[in-house]
Amino acid sequence: MNLDRKPKWQDIVAARARLAGVARRTPLLHAQDVAGGAELYLKAECFQRTHAFKFRGAYNRSSLLSAGQLKRGLVTASSGNHALGLSLAGSLIGAEVTVVMPEHAPRVKEAGCRGYGAAVVRFGDAYDDSVAHAKQLAEQLGLTYVQSFDDPLVAAGQATVAWEIIDDLPDVEIIVAPIGGGGLLSGLLGLTKTLPREEAARLF
Repeated sequence: MNLDRKPKWQDIVAARARLAGVARRTPLLHAQDVAGGAELYLKAECFQRTHAFKFRGAYNRSSLLSAGQLKRGLVTASSGNHALGLSLAGSLIGAEVTVVMPEHAPRVKEAGCRGYGAAVVRFGDAYDDSVAHAKQLAEQLGLTYVQSFDDPLVAAGQATVAWEIIDDLPDVEIIVAPIGGGGLLSGLLGLTKTLPREEAARLF
């Protein structure tokens, strides 16, 4: 994701309200003390619905689609976690979901998507192949394509991870995040770099 497209703080504040009571607030677990007296904590998104932070962004984005877009059905490409997140989101908001997965994607992820009512299509050896096919299906069938990461509103949902970290540990100095497509990192930057100081003092 182009980090210049990180979400604005207003979008993150709205995403937090939208996800309240839908996404789980996951625990921040003290892991160990490290050299130099630093303390290490882990944000346990394994306890999130679908067991990954991706549900936050998928739900936030899909819940902002118009009634017409939802009625046409949603389609995405994913190797697993975004697919699960969108499949669950679709079941919650009443939209049919089609997921395009690469041939090598884990079968357990496919089973999870089907369990939430999504249709699963296997296509391609690589993620980019699945993306191209998903976009082709969107055009041919009139489906609404939902990005897995390259969307500020998806990233705004992911940013609520950082919000909870700061809320639970106000003196946190460094947040370390994995990066694939960059949606989570963009969300973290959106919260920590665009939130006005006076707004941060009010919210946290």
